[in-house]
Amino acid sequence: GSTSEYMRNIRHEVRAVAYDTTLATGEDEIELCVGRCTATFLCAHVTSGEYWQTWLHLANTGTESYPVRLRALDAAGTVLEEATISAIEPKSKQTLALDALFAPETCAGDIWLRLDSPAELQGVLTFGTRDAQSLVTIPIFSTGAEELYFPYVYTAFPYFTGVTLVNTGEAAAPATLEAYAENGELLASV
Repeated sequence: GSTSEYMRNIRHEVRAVAYDTTLATGEDEIELCVGRCTATFLCAHVTSGEYWQTWLHLANTGTESYPVRLRALDAAGTVLEEATISAIEPKSKQTLALDALFAPETCAGDIWLRLDSPAELQGVLTFGTRDAQSLVTIPIFSTGAEELYFPYVYTAFPYFTGVTLVNTGEAAAPATLEAYAENGELLASV
C-alpha cells in the first residue's frame, strides 16, 4: 500500500502497453503518448450537397509531418464515417473539399468533424454555396468556450446569422442565447 509501490505498478502497466498507442477499455479509448501527443480539433456545421459545400483548410505549422484522422459525427455525436489524410508536410497547407473525403449521404446531413493528429495544425472551414456567392469562414477549435460574443448579427432576406453549438462533453450542457440591442438592452433570451 505505499504511494511509491502504487506508482511502480502504474509505470509497469504503461510499459506493458506502450507498444500500442491506444488502449481500449470498453467503449472508451485512452491514448498513451509515446513522443508527441495527439491533439484534437473540432469543426462545427459541416454539410455538402447540391447547393452547399464545405472546404477544410489545414496548415501544419510544425516541423514534422503526421497523418490527420477525420471523423464525421451526427448531432448526437455518433461517428458516421472516418477518413485519413496521409500527411500534411511541415510548413505547408492543404485545402480539401469534404465531399471528396466522405460519402454523399454523410455530407448531405448537418454534421460536425473531429480531427486528431500529432501535427501542429491551424485551420478554418469555409462553408457556403457551390457557386461561391455566399461564403463564411469558421475557425477550427481545440477546446470549447463557456461564453461567446458575436459583435454583429444580421437577419434580413436573403442573409442571416446562424449559430451552431457543439457539446463535446459526455453530459448534457445547458445553453442560453441572448440578443442585445446596440445600446445594451436585452431583446430576447432562449
